[in-house]
Amino acid sequence: MPLARARVGKLALGSDVAAGRSFSMRRAMASAYDNALCVNETITPAELFRLATLEGARALGFSAQSGSLEPGKDADLVVLRAAADAQNAADLLSGLIFDGDDLAVLACYVRGRRLDQVAPGPRER
Repeated sequence: MPLARARVGKLALGSDVAAGRSFSMRRAMASAYDNALCVNETITPAELFRLATLEGARALGFSAQSGSLEPGKDADLVVLRAAADAQNAADLLSGLIFDGDDLAVLACYVRGRRLDQVAPGPRER
């Protein structure tokens, strides 16, 4: 998205239901992808994830503590079952963005600690 970056300098994705219809970052990434296409721009799934994670943390001044998986940073994350047909990282990221909200949750971590109980996902009920 060179055009957007040239206009604003720094760019990040976030969610605020007052400015949209959902708190879902997956939906925010899919919407950003669609909006880029509307202005003849392209953005990769990897770029979308970076905008939604590390760049979001940078925009809020928290990149030293969060936004990427690195030793010493807070790790709040959800581990999802990967699509069986994913062949590479781009396929995995595309699946997370575009394949819907019913991905099976395998584990949840808050500040690097695994939560003991995770509700079964829609595909496991």
